[in-house]
Amino acid sequence: MLTVNSAPAIGLKCIGFGLAALVWASAAQAQSNAVLLDCGTGQSTASVTIGTDASWSRSSDGGSTWAPAAITFDVNGSWSTAPTGSSWIGNGAGGQPASAQQFLRTLRLGSGVDTSVPLTVSSSFLVDDSLTGLTIGGLSTGISGGTYTGAPTNASGTVSLPSAGDYPLVALVNNSGGGYGVAMSLTITGTCRATPVAAVPADAPWALGTLTGLIALLATLAARRRRA
Repeated sequence: MLTVNSAPAIGLKCIGFGLAALVWASAAQAQSNAVLLDCGTGQSTASVTIGTDASWSRSSDGGSTWAPAAITFDVNGSWSTAPTGSSWIGNGAGGQPASAQQFLRTLRLGSGVDTSVPLTVSSSFLVDDSLTGLTIGGLSTGISGGTYTGAPTNASGTVSLPSAGDYPLVALVNNSGGGYGVAMSLTITGTCRATPVAAVPADAPWALGTLTGLIALLATLAARRRRA
């Protein structure tokens, strides 16, 4: 009788479930960190400002897994003070290998924003070593460069998103070795949709009846004027 050892299969299943749970947890964390950009009544534009802090997530494997980003400082004391409203996040300790780091927040675009008009993104940032790109929903904003000493880099760009929804906002940081990090303040501005003119409800026949009665009354008055 052939006996099959099911232990390896069970182990593989457990690993699969563990990986799925890790991916789900990473996605859930990104969702919970969503920052809303939406329009209120009477607004022509709407803005939201986002600063790097401990509510961001970090990935060192190309975005496959995410962990909470840590607020950090440079052990060598060479980093300039973070722009107002932001903190340095990353790892300022020496001896870090060369790597590509990603830092994540989620932008939640509300239905009141007119997606036919590009969003404007304004930034003030410091970075070690350099910002290779800033993307929203995988689309480039055109913002890159920067340094970790002296005054922050001020740069702006635009991005067009197709519809309301959640979009990953990712700062891609290149580290040639040693400590790495980014300190960034972003302001994202969108154009609000025009408020539509209210239509007569199709299920409100009383409205159409009132309009018909008004037309008949005006016609009667006009006829009396002619006879007079």
